[in-house]
Amino acid sequence: MKKKIVISIGIFILLYGIDQLIAATIYVDNLKGNNSFDGKTVAKPLKTIASAVRLAIAGDTIQLINSGTPYKESLVLHDVHGRADAPIVIEGNNSIISGTEKVNFSEWEEVSSSVYKNTKIYDARKFNRDVIARFFSCSMVT
Repeated sequence: MKKKIVISIGIFILLYGIDQLIAATIYVDNLKGNNSFDGKTVAKPLKTIASAVRLAIAGDTIQLINSGTPYKESLVLHDVHGRADAPIVIEGNNSIISGTEKVNFSEWEEVSSSVYKNTKIYDARKFNRDVIARFFSCSMVT
């Protein structure tokens, strides 16, 4: 009897792959989550989609909890590897992912015709002006 169970389990693994046995759900909540959590339960979700994507392996499901507040990040799937038989699935649950922010026009200063600057953005987000200038192949207005 034990031999039949072991053989049955072995056949199941061969047919469906080990990924199906160890596939996990990774929970993300942009309000209540914390990236120091493991994301394995609704009670201890990760805070960012990026953290969940880094943990995901073939067969996993990333479950976004719809907090009513948009996820303020990009969905980047670079170097993420699912397979046809074990895809990585992201279930949004009608969540909104938005890389945009409201513009506070009072923070912008016109420095020349149709050229504006906002020093508060750089200070608040600790942008490296030299890196941005090289990335966009331009000189930064300071």
